[in-house]
Amino acid sequence: MEGILLQEVYQQPFLMAEYGMPVFLHGSDSLPPKYGTALKYILIHLGLNVSQHPQRLAKTIQEAGIAFANTEEYCPSLGKLRGIRKELGVRTLFNTVEKLLNLANAESLMMGAYHRTAINKIVPIFKELSFKNVYVVQGMEGSEDLPVHRNSFIYKITDNKIESSIVKPEEYGLLVQESDKDTKLSAQEQSDITLAILSGEQSNSLQPFYNQVLFNTGIRYYLLGVVNDIGEGIEIAKQQLNEQRGLSKLEKWKVSQLENITS
Repeated sequence: MEGILLQEVYQQPFLMAEYGMPVFLHGSDSLPPKYGTALKYILIHLGLNVSQHPQRLAKTIQEAGIAFANTEEYCPSLGKLRGIRKELGVRTLFNTVEKLLNLANAESLMMGAYHRTAINKIVPIFKELSFKNVYVVQGMEGSEDLPVHRNSFIYKITDNKIESSIVKPEEYGLLVQESDKDTKLSAQEQSDITLAILSGEQSNSLQPFYNQVLFNTGIRYYLLGVVNDIGEGIEIAKQQLNEQRGLSKLEKWKVSQLENITS
């Protein structure tokens, strides 16, 4: 199966990798204007090494089917702009540029964008990039995580052809009320939630997160051609969580990093 490049996502990459779909994650420290919790710090709290040498990183993804790279370590020119970006304090074109970097030479990219107008503006850029398939989703705060409190659009861009669709969590029994936008979870809290979900917990407090993982994983399985429809993908994700297979993948990822350190 082809690999996919993702940024800023949490539980579903473990499930995707466990199901045989190589996943390459990348991210860096948070930046203005929102200073959200960076993915790398959640991974650190999960016990993972987020600063691997390229050769070790390649071995990790080969052995575990999943890996993470610090974007600014692998693209130093972007890192040199961090001071300027912090000084400006607003979104710049580099917020989009860093999402389009293909550090792993992946065939597919999934990225988030909140407004349709933004999609139309960046579509021409993909003609000059190496991706065969690009999926742009209306994620929360522009991330790759589709929410389960509202409908969202998905764009598929292949060979200069654009297809769009709307996905509705209610159709799959996953609709929940929107959470308090002012509530910000720390990296530790998000890593705790990740472990709980991967361990198969389904308490009321975890329901929104659980539903979101099922929805996003099912959508990814469908978009990448693993299943015939989103519902089938959701059922596979349920089984994976019930059997703690994502948790096993996390542990395998850790072991592969340790083996690389000692080898």
